[in-house]
Amino acid sequence: MSTKRKISRKKLLKGAPIEVITMWKKTFDFFEENSRIFYIVVTAIITFCICGIVFSFFYFQHQKKAKTELSQVIIDYNLAENDEEKLLLVLDDLNSTLKSYPITNQRKTVLLYRGHVLYYLGRYTEALSDYEKAERKFGYPMKTIVIESIGYSYEKLEDYKNASKAFLKILNNKNEQSYLNLIRSLKKEGKDDEAKEYSIEFLKFFPNSSYVELIMTDIGIDEKDLVKIQIEDIVEEVEEGNKIWLWIKNIF
Repeated sequence: MSTKRKISRKKLLKGAPIEVITMWKKTFDFFEENSRIFYIVVTAIITFCICGIVFSFFYFQHQKKAKTELSQVIIDYNLAENDEEKLLLVLDDLNSTLKSYPITNQRKTVLLYRGHVLYYLGRYTEALSDYEKAERKFGYPMKTIVIESIGYSYEKLEDYKNASKAFLKILNNKNEQSYLNLIRSLKKEGKDDEAKEYSIEFLKFFPNSSYVELIMTDIGIDEKDLVKIQIEDIVEEVEEGNKIWLWIKNIF
């Protein structure tokens, strides 16, 4: 039976180009001289990876638990309606969730619902604080809901200037409530002229709204005025279309 013979480094590199021999020797010598450092680095990397896996496991478990608890609190919130006693219990649960899970993804949702609870309890300053914290964490479209809640809170605090600013940020010609909120806050702010401008926009964008007659009465116009506004709007659209057509025609 043949026996395996250990091939020396010298024989292994025999016949190899001088550049390869030099590079191999330097590499071998480096690891031979710094073997202790090499093993420490490898051990540190392995330890770091293991710690990362363990942390990820417990973090996701923590997230899952927070989500489960929050889901139950939201159910309790929806069942509470305007019952003050039930709302106070929900508030306690939200405070407990926020304390137990301060760095989870659920934090922003807890702040939003705690803002809702505080709002219905009449604690508008506290509600506003939670809404503003939640706004910084949410993206659209949820941010729109939070900003709307901020506007309502400012209204309750009779700060109509900031209420108008909030409602203006989320003004949308596909959402009539956004116009109604802004018109209302502008009137309370004493800006009747601006409120009228947005009221006319409302009539253009939402001609079939159930609020049309109320808006017309509020700004003092009748059916003839409404028809005139609608005709002017059509003329503006036609003129804008003609401008675009001429611009395209000039290009080509």
